[in-house]
Amino acid sequence: MTPLRQRLLEDLRARNYSKCTVSQYCGYVARLAAHFNRSPADLSIEDAHSFLVHLRDVEKASLSTISHFVTALRFLYRVTLKRGFQSDALLLLKPAK
Repeated sequence: MTPLRQRLLEDLRARNYSKCTVSQYCGYVARLAAHFNRSPADLSIEDAHSFLVHLRDVEKASLSTISHFVTALRFLYRVTLKRGFQSDALLLLKPAK
């Protein structure tokens, strides 16, 4: 287990998130990392934006799925990585046409 994943788990558990939420958030963060083949700690907000566009336009993810990704990434960037996170800049919740 990477140090970042361990820290994310600790942060989620310290805030009493359910086992299901912990599992989902870790899965969302892992998908982000796999998409870029890099650690999420090395990715920028612009990278996260690009990934959400990919989810919406290529994978045709639902509004709900994208919203869950945004929530998980907000937690990762704000709490675990202690970076600013403007979720308004990432909300691309209107489905592509």
